[in-house]
This record gives sequence, structure tokens and C-alpha cells, in this order.
Amino acid sequence: MLTKIRDILKINNADFALILTADYHLSEYIPEYFKLREFISGFSGSAGSLLISLDDAILFTDGRYFLQAENELKDSIRLIKSPDYIDYIKNNLSTKKALIDLKTISQNNYEKLKNLVNIIDYDNFYKDFYDKKLPQEPIYKQNEKFISDLSANKIKKVQDELKNKNIDYCVISSLSDIAYLTNYRGKDVEFNPVFLSYMIISQTNAICYIEPTKLKNIQKDLNIIYKNYDDFYSDLSSLSGNVLCDFANTNAKIISLINANLINEILPSTIHKACKNDIEIKHIKQAHIIDAIALTKFNYYLENTNLDLVDELKIDEVLTQFRQENEYFISNSFDTIAAFNENAAIIHYKANAKTSKLLNKSGLLLLDSGAQYECGTTDITRVFKIKNASLEQIRDYTLVLKAHIAISKTIAPENIKMPLLDSIARKELWQYGFDYLHGTGHGVGYFLNVHEGPQVLSLNANISEHTKLKRGMLTSIEPGLYHNNKYGIRLENLAISKHCFSSEYGDFLSFDIVTLYPFELDLIDKKLLNQDEINWLNDYHKRVFDTISVFLDDELKQFLEFKTRALN
Repeated sequence: MLTKIRDILKINNADFALILTADYHLSEYIPEYFKLREFISGFSGSAGSLLISLDDAILFTDGRYFLQAENELKDSIRLIKSPDYIDYIKNNLSTKKALIDLKTISQNNYEKLKNLVNIIDYDNFYKDFYDKKLPQEPIYKQNEKFISDLSANKIKKVQDELKNKNIDYCVISSLSDIAYLTNYRGKDVEFNPVFLSYMIISQTNAICYIEPTKLKNIQKDLNIIYKNYDDFYSDLSSLSGNVLCDFANTNAKIISLINANLINEILPSTIHKACKNDIEIKHIKQAHIIDAIALTKFNYYLENTNLDLVDELKIDEVLTQFRQENEYFISNSFDTIAAFNENAAIIHYKANAKTSKLLNKSGLLLLDSGAQYECGTTDITRVFKIKNASLEQIRDYTLVLKAHIAISKTIAPENIKMPLLDSIARKELWQYGFDYLHGTGHGVGYFLNVHEGPQVLSLNANISEHTKLKRGMLTSIEPGLYHNNKYGIRLENLAISKHCFSSEYGDFLSFDIVTLYPFELDLIDKKLLNQDEINWLNDYHKRVFDTISVFLDDELKQFLEFKTRALN
């Protein structure tokens, strides 16, 4: 396959090709049609960029995937342990000619590259390698029980902002924004209930560009004009006046076709959907109760089954079955990470028939999982003790728990840049010389994408106006600690930022934890916790039991009572 890419380079008189992990909407998780980087390189992680020159082939990825990439990459492709392909190009390939499909690169990154290399827009990569088609699954209306506002009201809210800012059009390619605005959901991207589409909203109307076959099972909203998906790019040239685009999340091809005054700002809808309203918060909490019931059943299974015959793949299967018992279950919200001992040191590990371990000896099982319910999206990570745990494992679990509690208890000014809060969690690990190669948290959608901005709790993120902490944001809290070839620990809850108090310095927010499942008391070294941490843990466990136990039979209730016993 590298030979084929190099033949394409020669035909186009180019020096290298850049194949990014992206669809035309710059989604994090993408339909099968767009997984060319994985097809060529063998690396299946959700983040990475592939650079192929006439004499070299390089994959760039971040710390979540270093071990996975080392295991999966084909021999002829080397790994650079950084996501920053632009810096590499600047230092090694400046002034060269590059083949890039402009529909797969953000305008922000395109602007960084265009001053370094001569870019040739090449949009035939997919056709060159395989004969796949874009997904055609019909879309469906979100369950009326859980719609928090009418689509017409959501669109009008955007239009009102356009009028206030004297903006004529807003161009939207983000799939989660479009699903939010329309109250439609789809099946085009595994685990994420979104659908391939574009929108252009003016002060007076809204156009949705979507394949007509996708609309066959719905009653079209009268407040939306529907046009064919393929008409979108040809319509861009007709836009005039002031046009709003988010350059970080809009591909460069779109920007190149707009002959108007471009305004680079975050989309109003991105902020609107990030700040959950009271109806959404109510249903999100309902989703986490449903999830906790499934997890209780799973944990009971885990402690009452002969684990010598159970492997990581079975763990995923059993937990999914318990979640499927609820009528509102749609799918998992991402690939379950069920990782035993050394496999858990691979941050985004995915078990397969070759790597799946039996739980037939002592150690730690890391389980990072979540579900898409019609009433909300969940994401939780817990670590379970299998048979026995070492003193080192107990210490490390307790340190990660301390990090988790530290950020969970944080009170911070509203509108603080969230990346600045990341070090509050890491401080507990830094004192021991430990750290972790991923962010401490990410935004989560409302029956939408499990990774959804603009907020991000990561010291590696750009500190910008986009990353402000606001009321109603649903954010994960997930510090971790990983020892290569030994074990990994990550503890994750989701939390909603809510008003805590006001002072002369403004409004301050705290985190309302919505995930409801206990931590592993048998893995905690109480001597490493202070009294405030013990009180937080006991209060959390009491809330878990009081909330969940009323939905359980006597046997499961007794089990959960033991799991949430007070740490004295």
C-alpha cells in the first residue's frame, strides 16, 4: 500500500502525502469509509496522522496510544510519539510539495501548513484504495420524552445571536451540533448517534444538507429546508456578507469556497449544547442511575463467578448484556476497555482474540465503559481487585483516588479556563514522581458524542476562550497511573458544573458528581487519605447506596451495602 501512495506522489510531482484521521466533518470518531489511515498503517487508535514520503512512512499520535501503536504498526512505518506532525514538517520537509485532502484538515491546521509547504489538494485517496460507500442509514427523531427543547427554538437561539452580532450566515459541519439542533439522531458513526450532514443557518432560515434516503423514516421539521448532501459545497459560493465558521472544526475546503467576510469564532450551538439545561440534567442523572444498576449486577457477577474461565472479551460481553436490559439502551458509547494487569497499561487498549487475557491470577482489572441511553450518555472507569493485590497496587490505587477526589472537590470561578484546573489532580501524583499521558477530563454530550467540547480538562490543551468553565457542562474526571508491562489504574466519574456561591469576585462553581458507583474499598490504603478525603468518600458512597439500592432486589442491595460501607 505504501508503494501505491508513492506512485500517486510521483504522478502528482509531490514529495509526501498526509493522511489524517478525519472525515469531512473533522469528527473524532469516524465512519468506516474514512478509516484510510488505519487501513494503510494497521494502527486502529482513534487519533493519529500518517505521513508518507518517497523514502519514509511515519505515524504521529499522542500518549494514549504509544503502546498500542508500537504493537499494531506495520514494520515499514515508524512511530513518532507526538501528535504534532506540523512541527516535524517544519523541521524536515519545509518548502516541499504535499498531497492533502483539504476536506480532512481543519482550516487552523491548513493555515499553519500553507506557509511551510506547497499544498496540492487531492481528494481521491479513498477511491484509490477501496470501493466503499458513505453510510446510508436512516435517521430518527430523538425520543419525545427526552427532548429538552424544540428544534425551532434551538435554531432561533442561534439566529438571535447572528442578528445581535450582525452575522449573515453560520456554516456548521460538526455532526454533534447538527444532531443537537435538529433533535435527530443517526447511526453513521459507531457509538455516536450522529449522521453525515451539513447546515447553513441564516438570520431567517436553516438548511440541512443530507442524503434524501436518510429522511425516509421521519416527519420533516417545517423550520428546516432540506437539500442533498452533495449540494453543500456548490452552495458555499453564494454566501455573502459576514459568515461565521469555527476554523478549528471546519475543513479547509469549505473555507476556500466561501467568497465572503469570514468570522472565525466558536459556533453558538457548540456552547448551547455544552451547557445542559435543567431538563437535560434531570435525564442525564436518570441515565446514570440506569447505568449504576447494570454495573451493580456486573460487579456481583464478577465476584460470584469462576474467573479462571473468564477473559477480557467476556467481561465486555457480560457488562453490555446488563446494560441492554434497560429499554432506553441504544449502544455502548465507545469500545469497552476491559484490561487485566499489563494490558491496562495500554491507555486505550481494546481486547481481541489474540490479546484477551484470562482473569485466572491475582491483579487489577481496569474497566472503562459507557452507554448511549435515550436519556443520556455515560462514561465510567473503575478498577476491580481480582483475587489479591500487591501493596504497590494498593498504594497506586489510593494515589489515583486522591487525585480524583482533589479535582472532584474543587470550587473554581465561573469562566476560568478549564485546562488550568488539570494540575489540581496531578499534584497528588507528582509528589511521588508519577504522572499520566492523557487529559484529566473531557466534555460529554447529551445522548450524543462521549467526547464533546468545547471544555477540556487537560494541561496539554490550548488555553483559549473556548475552554471556559460554565454552568451545566458535563465533564469527565479521570486521573490515572500506568506502569508499562505491569498494570494501569484510572478512576472516572462524570460531573456537572453547578453554581456553588457568589462573592465580590464573582460566581464560583463546583462539580455535581452524576456517576453513581462505588470505588474499590479493598484497594484503598486509609493511611494515605486525610480526613477530608475520607469524609468525601463516605458521603459519596452513602449517596450511591441511597440512590441505587431502591432499584435492587434484596441480594443485590446487600451486596451494594457492603461495597459502600463507611471507611472508618
